[in-house]
Amino acid sequence: FLSGTFVCTCFSANSNQYIERLETTENMCQEYIDDLNNLLSIATHPKSIELLQTAILQERSHLCEQTIDSATSKSVKRATVAKEELRTYCTRITQYGWDQSEKFVKIYICNVPGLNELKEENVKHSFKQKSFEIELENVSKKNYSLSISELMASIIPEECTVKVKSDMVIISLRKATKGEWSCLTGTEKKLKDSKESKAPKVDKDEDPGVSIMNLMKQMYADGDDEMKRTISKAWHESQTKRINVDV
Repeated sequence: FLSGTFVCTCFSANSNQYIERLETTENMCQEYIDDLNNLLSIATHPKSIELLQTAILQERSHLCEQTIDSATSKSVKRATVAKEELRTYCTRITQYGWDQSEKFVKIYICNVPGLNELKEENVKHSFKQKSFEIELENVSKKNYSLSISELMASIIPEECTVKVKSDMVIISLRKATKGEWSCLTGTEKKLKDSKESKAPKVDKDEDPGVSIMNLMKQMYADGDDEMKRTISKAWHESQTKRINVDV
């Protein structure tokens, strides 16, 4: 981006200098033609008149070329400036809401500044079997994108839609199979399954004291530093009370 900006800045500066040179040359040509016309108006000899007329025609041709070059350069400059004015920056959308029915999952994008100015033709989207991507272009001179690379379950891409409202964008994903999704993404589903598989289990037929001890051990093994400190403190206090009771 920096190199692109530098090149564009250099191009703009060089373009300005080139246009100024063309305009200066154009003005000089016009002055030369005016001088030749003045000379032509007072010339009397046929040869002098012929030479002056030929020179005027040549200068007019040269002036025409300079005018075309100048107009072309100005047009290129205007196009470059317009392109720079439309330059946008892409921001990832990380906050959104979602809900579902038996057939559809709907995702709501609401927290984008200037969303009320978004036009439908500036919404680009792509749906695949287990992923989708959407880009909102030129929203207050910014682009916003939301991409989910792994949905929890499959969708039907050709039956997915995007609707632009005055205050939100609604993405409707058609479920390939009817039913409820416990999560939106495959990553969330894996994380949830992992936590459930590691959840401490208490055996109803086992001695309560042994079950609690096993539960504490598992919680200690799976817990973070804070959890381990809490369990150690509770264990220490429990042991201290037991010693005091025995004495």
